[in-house]
Amino acid sequence: MKFLLSGQFYELKDLTEEMNKAFVLLHSSYFGNHHYDLAEFCNSARSFFNGHQDDDTAHDNFFNNFTIIWTNLLKQSRFDEAENLWKFSIDIALDWEKANADQYIHKGTPYYFWGVTIILKGDLDNGFSLMHQGVEEDVRTTEKEFPGTPGTAFVTLDYKRINQAFYGWVQEKANFLEQQLKIFKSNGGNLSLDQFRSKFLANPPSRDIVFLFTHTLARLHKIVSYPQHTQKSTFVGQLLMNLFFDITLVIDAVIRTKNSSQWKFIDHLSFLSIRAGLSLDCNKLRKINGKAKDLFEDTINDILDNNNIFDDSTKINLNERGIALCYVIRNYGAHHVSSVTAIIKRSEEMRNQLLNTLFLSIEVLYS
Repeated sequence: MKFLLSGQFYELKDLTEEMNKAFVLLHSSYFGNHHYDLAEFCNSARSFFNGHQDDDTAHDNFFNNFTIIWTNLLKQSRFDEAENLWKFSIDIALDWEKANADQYIHKGTPYYFWGVTIILKGDLDNGFSLMHQGVEEDVRTTEKEFPGTPGTAFVTLDYKRINQAFYGWVQEKANFLEQQLKIFKSNGGNLSLDQFRSKFLANPPSRDIVFLFTHTLARLHKIVSYPQHTQKSTFVGQLLMNLFFDITLVIDAVIRTKNSSQWKFIDHLSFLSIRAGLSLDCNKLRKINGKAKDLFEDTINDILDNNNIFDDSTKINLNERGIALCYVIRNYGAHHVSSVTAIIKRSEEMRNQLLNTLFLSIEVLYS
């Protein structure tokens, strides 16, 4: 449906005659500064939903008709108003659902755009929560574990899908991930970004795990994008420690899928070591962790520098150092709310080692 307003043509999805008129009046009130009682719009929306109870496409078209106003608000950096637009649209649907027991309006589209808005405001946590809600809506509607929706493209970093509203953000995070994979390759790995996506991001042990990974990656990227002089406080060290701990949770889940008979993290890391042809077994991991309980920072430095970790001065290779670091980070992070100098000074090395262990897990365990 096209309409002319203030000398400019706009195009909306064609709905019902009443709903079309309501959207034209809504746009006129925004672009033409005409008064429009939103209660009238809500009444038209309820009538529209009454006539399209199980029509998910009609629901998507309804919500997509808000995007012209939303895009204009974003161009002016009016993020609060852009957020309120999606809250308004979803509230209409939620009110209808309350009045119609066991009936649902598909709300994946507005939750996605609301999530985009919040992330652009700088709030990753709330933005990801809304994105997660949107994907859950998509899953319920399509009855597919990973539906081919913009929300799924977002969380799986589908950088090849250009026709998504948040493509630039996805591309940026995919580039950051690819830089980390290049480090893994420089250390002997053989995993490409496409392979990492197909083996893990697009086919993870669970949606929650892939959300945790992408959220952690985004937070890491945000921190490392700050000027160096802002990354030296103990609080930043604690933030990084929390993110490193989250990476170990992802690694745990990735290995657990292939080692389901065991449940302890140490057994999963030993399983990875064996499958990768390494020699870091449970006994060695316990020895390293025993040292870390009393001398955590010294142990971190010894692992990164490949100093004398064992009493017999046995050295371990790069992949084994990553596994060892995972184990001590996991155990320390589970019992301490504090930072150490090594985390602040050597965060890049630690990030590389932990992500290398994740990449190694995918390369070795996922065919």
